[in-house]
Amino acid sequence: MNKFNFNTLVFTVLAGTSLILLFSACSAEKASDVNTETRSFPTTQPILMDTLLFEEFVADIQSPQYVEIRARVRGYLEKIHVDEGQEVQKGQLLFTLSGEGYREGLRLAEAAHRSAVAEAKMAEVEWKNTTILREKDIVSASELELAEAKLEAALARVEEAKAGVSAAELNLSFTEIKAPFSG
Repeated sequence: MNKFNFNTLVFTVLAGTSLILLFSACSAEKASDVNTETRSFPTTQPILMDTLLFEEFVADIQSPQYVEIRARVRGYLEKIHVDEGQEVQKGQLLFTLSGEGYREGLRLAEAAHRSAVAEAKMAEVEWKNTTILREKDIVSASELELAEAKLEAALARVEEAKAGVSAAELNLSFTEIKAPFSG
């Protein structure tokens, strides 16, 4: 019987504690509901105006086509004709390098070409005279061969001077760097 009384006692204590807690919780809720009062706060009207928002982003702009542009000749950058990021058309002038030395080189090559042409004319006149003299048997055959060799050498110098002019013109054209494609 001792055991039965102990279990009953424990049950009774637990049930009583639960009821006390239940009633105290309910009475606290009712007390908080009673103290509720309506409070008012001051309000303002918003100011309506246009606002510009700026956002900065770190970015890397790349073209769909990538070409590394390098000068083919040496020189100082004289002028930049476009701004970074600007749209360009194929063949549009981008940069100009100092080209005075290349213009002087072209003048020198043209002068060498004119000199070679004059020498070739002199060699041709000499060859014609030697040919006439050989037909009259006044000069030997070796003199005619020598005149022909001088004429061929002079014509070769003309070709060499022409190539020099072309190379100087090409170098001068490389002082203007143009866009390889539109974009």
